[in-house]
Amino acid sequence: MQADLFVRRESESEMIFWYKRDPDAWRAGVCQLTPEERGIYDTVIDVLYSYDGTLPPDANDKWWSRECNCNPRTWRAIRDRLIAKGKLFYKDDGELMAKRVERTLEESRKFSEVQSSRVQTRWKKGRTNLELGSNGAITPLKTTAQLYQYNHIHIHNQNI
Repeated sequence: MQADLFVRRESESEMIFWYKRDPDAWRAGVCQLTPEERGIYDTVIDVLYSYDGTLPPDANDKWWSRECNCNPRTWRAIRDRLIAKGKLFYKDDGELMAKRVERTLEESRKFSEVQSSRVQTRWKKGRTNLELGSNGAITPLKTTAQLYQYNHIHIHNQNI
C-alpha cells in the first residue's frame, strides 16, 4: 500500500486518535456477519472515527471501495447488506454512519466542551496567581513561596 493514503488531515487537533472498543460487545454485534462483512464493517468504523464522522466530499462508492480495498461492486453489495442488517445507515446529509460511532463522537464532543469550559474557568481563577514580569509579560508564579510573597505584598500595598 502507498504510505500517502494514510496522511493526517488538517483538523488533526480535533480528531479522535483512540476509541474504546469492547471486544465482547463487538463479537456479539457481528456474530451474524460473514467474514467479508466483518472486514468491511470494521474498516468503515475505523474510517468514520478517523474522519470524526465528517467524510471528505469525494466519499462515494469508488472512494469507499479504495478504503476497503475491494472493487466498487463488492463494496456496494456489502454496504447494502450492512444497511439491511442495521449496522450502517445514511444520515440526513447523505453521509454513511454507524450508530455507535455517531453516539461516541457526540459524547466526545460534549466531553471536549465540558473540559474546555473547565479550563476557561480554571484560567480565570488562575489569573490571580500571575505576576507581571520585568518585560511587562504576565508569567505564572512558580512556587507557593512566590504566591505567598506576591499575595502578601499585594495585600500590604492595598492596605497602605
